[in-house]
Amino acid sequence: MTTTTATQTIDEILKGASLGWQIVPVWGVGDSGVCRCHRGRRCTSPGKHPTPGEDRLPEATDDEDKLIGMAEDNPGCNWGVALGPASGII
Repeated sequence: MTTTTATQTIDEILKGASLGWQIVPVWGVGDSGVCRCHRGRRCTSPGKHPTPGEDRLPEATDDEDKLIGMAEDNPGCNWGVALGPASGII
């Protein structure tokens, strides 16, 4: 099993941001596989939707300071990349 530290994670996030990828934190999944959002076991998309709600995607950014702040505000989260013209990923 590989363990990833918070420093390794933010380094990887910032590498993606340096490519112009628009990145946003998404809810994490607990050890039991349950989403950490308020829906818990009722969540239909565990670990796959933006924090704190569905409207967070517009906050996706490649700004390093904002991403570091998001990482500090959302420990243990997963990370998503906004697809489409903004990130250049179709």
